[in-house]
Formats: sequence, structure tokens, C-alpha cells
Amino acid sequence: MIPNTKDRELQKSGVEDSALFGLSINDSAHIMSILREQIYSDKVLAVLREYGANAWDANREAGKEDKPIKVTLPTLSSPTLSIRDYGFGLSKEDIFEIYTQYGASTKRGSNTAVGMLGIGSKSGFAYSDSFNIISYHNGKKCIYVALLDETEKGTINLLVEEISNEETGIEIQIPVKSQDIREFEVKAQNLFRHFSPLPIINTTIASLPTRSTALTHGVIYASLNPSRHGYASWYNLADPYSVEGWVALMGCVPYRINLDQLQGVNVEESIPGYIKRLSGLLKFSIGEIQISASREELKYSAQTKKALVKKFNALIEEFVNETLKKLDSDSVSLWEKRLNASIFGELKLPVPPQYRELTKSTLELKPEPKKSFLTNLYKTQVRNLNINSQSRFILEDDPRDPKGFNLSYSDTIVSALPGHTMQEAEEELLSLHKEWGIQGAPILKLSTMPFNTPWVRPNRIKKPKQANKKHQVKTFKLNHTGNYVSSPYSQYWDIVTREPTDKDVYVRIDGFKTIGFSLYNDLIMLRTLAASTNRTIPDIYGYKPGANVTGIPYLEWRRKFIREITSEYSEFIRPHMWDNVCPQFKYSTRATLTLCISHLGASHPITRLINKIINSAEILAKNRKLPETAICNMLLAIFQSSNKTLRVDLGFRVAENYAVSLVKKYPLFFEGGRFDKQWFDYIKSMDKIQGR
Repeated sequence: MIPNTKDRELQKSGVEDSALFGLSINDSAHIMSILREQIYSDKVLAVLREYGANAWDANREAGKEDKPIKVTLPTLSSPTLSIRDYGFGLSKEDIFEIYTQYGASTKRGSNTAVGMLGIGSKSGFAYSDSFNIISYHNGKKCIYVALLDETEKGTINLLVEEISNEETGIEIQIPVKSQDIREFEVKAQNLFRHFSPLPIINTTIASLPTRSTALTHGVIYASLNPSRHGYASWYNLADPYSVEGWVALMGCVPYRINLDQLQGVNVEESIPGYIKRLSGLLKFSIGEIQISASREELKYSAQTKKALVKKFNALIEEFVNETLKKLDSDSVSLWEKRLNASIFGELKLPVPPQYRELTKSTLELKPEPKKSFLTNLYKTQVRNLNINSQSRFILEDDPRDPKGFNLSYSDTIVSALPGHTMQEAEEELLSLHKEWGIQGAPILKLSTMPFNTPWVRPNRIKKPKQANKKHQVKTFKLNHTGNYVSSPYSQYWDIVTREPTDKDVYVRIDGFKTIGFSLYNDLIMLRTLAASTNRTIPDIYGYKPGANVTGIPYLEWRRKFIREITSEYSEFIRPHMWDNVCPQFKYSTRATLTLCISHLGASHPITRLINKIINSAEILAKNRKLPETAICNMLLAIFQSSNKTLRVDLGFRVAENYAVSLVKKYPLFFEGGRFDKQWFDYIKSMDKIQGR
């Protein structure tokens, strides 16, 4: 390919001295490393593309455009990639003086070859430290080995030179890692289907979709599968036949098109927005667009942008004209007409009234078949058909599970209903195609349709769950530090191997639950109390039945922990049970005071007690510099305590006698419950009984 160069005129004025830029001989190994491997982001694809394109060029140079190159992909039994052309081959001088030199190329004189950079022949080093070059030239077969040595520059050695009657050409052989064999196959299928003629290759190559609109300027696929980012992942490892986004084909090499690059400031450099909703291929003559050094992407120069926009417009115009001809033609099936007309609808182009019905993207399949049942791979009944080039009807005449075949989710699987044969189902389907208006839609038999890979039994067996080691251990350490609890509770316990000590705080657990109380929720509330009083919670150990236990029981430690806090804040705080704190008290203390004033009056003992609590919390918050909400939580715990002895003995130091007297006067109220009308009625009843 003729490189794109610029003629420059440089006018010098006031220049006293100058120097030329060049390449550092001392750093040549570093430069070679960049050129042979660092410019390639996909090394597997680079090897296939560079040597495949070189072979394609060689055949054309020798006047053998119609002769396919030969590609042997690696297998487990023979893990070597081989690419063979039938060009003129290379002499020993060509190998040693041109092939080994970075930048040297014999293809820059014309636009008949896609190569010209002079670095692709070394791309084997991007994947492997060595590869073989076999040259058939002038009746001789010469085998060379290219090696990366300690200089990092690489050497090439002639191993064998012998007489040969084989056809001239070059064969490249590259050893392949076993884990990369599948990747080579998939990427070769995507790359080589663009070669014309298709290579002779040891795998199945799907040519470009036959149910697409192939035109002079390119191809528009009837399946609309755009990418969010302007271009799609061109090589899809999961589906080697996927066709997504837009591709520019120059010679034999496809380049994905980044449509965002064409949204330029100039009108002539922009494309219609609907292009992003389509997918397809643009055909270019060699040299018409520019490429990056790695040949992985296009070079979006002014020349390339202009060529892309021009080609897009030409393709759309050609498509519109050809599609209208097809819609008028009696030789085109109704299915093919729908495929083409559906793109009209996507482009929002005007369609003659008689063809508007054909632009529907979905058809309701009525009437329903009576001899067969239609499903997709999800085993869901198909009642509507999406009109796209991937849609097919697959007759299930094979007893094996359809999921084991290489089907897509656009396929509709046709099963014969009990009492009917597959032949009857097929005949009915052909009749219904006429009623549904999709004559010509593809119908294939599961037993005979071509597949890329053989049938593989779907994995229906669930992998056995690994036994939870925690169920076989008896000693644990609690790791719960959050503010909520969710199952499984085993996630909150870590296995520990240690001898218990007398200072350990422990609980006995059964199924990772504590018996008689909720450890997890209790700790959440205790942490709030500890944080408010600048304390820490010690490690908690859990022991299953049968474990060696030593230390302080959790509830005993908890009682001591609360007493310490009570002692320090004796005038304000008393022991409590956090998990029984009344919600209204905890989150809306002032609202509770308002309710008491409304129902009982401002002078009622209960109202006065709550008012004292609020005032005490404000004072403590100010003096101790603690959050008022946290202090209210601690103070209000007096209302809910299952330990009557502690409640009465320790009292509530804000108004000790006053609080104790209220406990005696309204005992039922202090046993728990919400502050609602029921409790106000109870308080009023007790007041009436006691003659207040």
C-alpha cells in the first residue's frame, strides 16, 4: 500500500545551526521491542492478522488472487499455528536483508497490497520468543528459525536448505500455548471470513450473513445490534459469528469504526444519527483510508473521516434504491422483503404506503399452530416473532437437548405435539408462514443444520456445595461489626485455634445462635452506648457444645459493663435492656412529652419525669460533650428493664425517690409497651383507683 505522505516546504530564516532527528543505535533493542510487541494490544489477533494479510498480499503479487491461502490452526495434538501462501517465496538475501529489518518493505510502490509498514513480519515475537519461516523459492526449501536472544534484538538462523518441488511461497509456524488454542480458533473465524477467497482452514468459517443486504459499497445487516459506545466489541469470544457495530474492510483486513470520531464540527464530517442504530460493513479500496501502526484501529485523519462519511452516504443511498427494487420484485421472498423493510423503519425513511406493513419489527404469530409447539431456548412459548436476520425456525427432529447445539436466542424451536410427527409439524409450519406473511423465513432441521461445534451435553448437574468447615469446628471469634444482621449467621464467626483464657468473654452458641437472647442486636446497641462513653467492646468468643470453655460469660460481663457506666454517670444513668427500649422514647422523646401533656397534663408525675429526662440529657450533653440523642437513649432505659431489682435498687438518680415511687404506682406500665392510648388509659385508671 502506498503510504500517505505530505509535501512540506520549510522556509528557514534566522537559523544559525540545525540537526536531524534519527534513531539511536544504542537504543535499537528498545525501539525494536516497541515495534514488535508493545504496539499490539491483542497479540493473538495481531499474529493472525499480520501473517494472514502478508500471505494474501503474496498470492496477489504472484497473480494468484483466486488461490486461497492455507491456515492450520493449533490443536491439542498439534499446538502450532501455520499460515502458508503461494507467492514467489523469499531468497536467502531477502530473508537476511529485508525480512529481518524493521521498516523495510517491498509493498510501498502500489495499492495492490495491504502491507507497507515493514513491521508485521516480526509480529510473531509479540506472542512467542521464537517462530519458524519456511521459504519455497527457486526449487529450494529453506527453514529458518527466528529467536529472541539476550540482546532483545532477535536473530534469524538458517537450519535446513534442501531441494524441493513444492509450490513456491512462505509458511510461518508459531508455537501456541494450550490455553490459547480456543482463542486462536475464534479470532481466526472472525478475521478470515473477510478474506476473498476464504482460506483453506481446519475449522468452519461462517461467511458474512447471507440474510443481509450486500451492496457495492458494503453490507447492511438486517439485525440491529448497536453498541453504546459507537462501536461494538468486534471479536466476541462467546459467539464467533456475532456481527456488531460497523466495520471498514480494506483489502482483507477489517477495522472497527468508532462512530464518535465522525461527529465532527463540520457538517461534511458528520453522519446521520440512525447509523448508530445499524450495523454493517463498508468496503474500501487499498489506500483509501489510513490505519494505525498496529493495524488494530483506523487512523482518523481528515482523509479517513472524509472517506468514511462519503462511503456511509453512498451505502445508504444505494441501499434505499436497491431495497425499493426488491420490494417491487416478485422474485424476492416476503421474508427477505421484511428484513430489508425493517431497516427502513429503523432509519425512519419514508416508505410507499403499500409497503408500510412490512416495516414492522415484530409479528404476532396468529393463528397458533395445532400440530406443533413453538419455544425459544428458555423453553418459553413463542407468540411473537422478531424480524431480524438471526431469526430461524429449527425443527426439533433430534432427541438431544437443543441447548447442546450452537443455537441463538433468536431461534424458534418447533416441537411436534403428541399424536403428530415432525413431518406434519413442518408441513403445517410452511402453511402458517403464508398466513403469517413470512414466506421464505429459514426452516432448518436440528439434525442436519451446520454447526460450528459438535453437540455438547448441557451442564444440568449442580456443583455440590462444599461443606462449610465452620460446621465441623467448635471454637469461634465474633467478627460482626455492622449495624444490621442477616443470615447465615455463620458469616459473623471466624474459626480460631487458641487456648481459652480466664479473661475471655464468651457465649455458648448452637447453630451460630445464642440461646435466650439476641447477641447480635444487643451488641449493636451496646456499641452505641460504648461509643457515647468512650469505651470499647472486647472480643467475643463463641463455643459450641463440647468445646473447652474458660472465661467470663457474656451476660455476666455485660452486667459489669453497665454497672461501670452507671457508676461513672450515676446521677443520670441506670442499667437497661437495649433491645426493649420503647421506639417512641428512643427516637421521639419530645414528641412523647407533647403526648403526655395532651393526655395527662403538664403536672402529671409521668409528664414531669419525662421532662426531667429531657432536661438532664441536655445538661449532660453540654457538660460531657456527648450527643444528646445518645444520652436520651440511656436515660429513657428506665422505662423498660426486665431486672426489677436493679431498676428499684439503683433507681433513677435524677429523681431517685420520685422514679421509684412511680414504678410502684404504675408497675404494669413499666413492664414495657408502646406509649399509646392504651397506656394513657391505664395510667388514668391507676390514678382513679389511687385517688389522684
